[in-house]
Amino acid sequence: MIFTCTIFTVHSQNNKTMVDSITAPIPGKGKITIQEDAGITNLIGKINTSGASAKSASTTVVKRGYRIQIYSGSQKQTAKDEAYARERKFKSRFPEYSTYISFNSPFWKLRVGDFTDRNEAEDALNEIKKGCPEYSNDLYIVLDNVKVAE
Repeated sequence: MIFTCTIFTVHSQNNKTMVDSITAPIPGKGKITIQEDAGITNLIGKINTSGASAKSASTTVVKRGYRIQIYSGSQKQTAKDEAYARERKFKSRFPEYSTYISFNSPFWKLRVGDFTDRNEAEDALNEIKKGCPEYSNDLYIVLDNVKVAE
């Protein structure tokens, strides 16, 4: 038997989860028991009780856009450590930007931001060049799949 589970995360004013709602006893209807790790319950999210529809809740979609590449290295001994070190340094200066470290053999890459248009990415690139001048020669805008609020 195969079960398909669609999970919707919506904002809530209380702490009642979807699992709590499903497992709440209903007289004359039987009882549902769900056994799962607490981490699963946290991933499922909270029930929207604020009166707003789930459709109006903010969702994230992935679409084609731009990121700023801060690092790309292929040195087997040091590239991974360098990518994570630059991420820590970057986040301390620019906590508002999302960071993404990836490995596509043999390259470790650090990219930042989720920009839907190139002008937005160029503005951020100039800001980052001022805040991290030591990375100026390594910074450039790349096409990537980005996460944007819908």
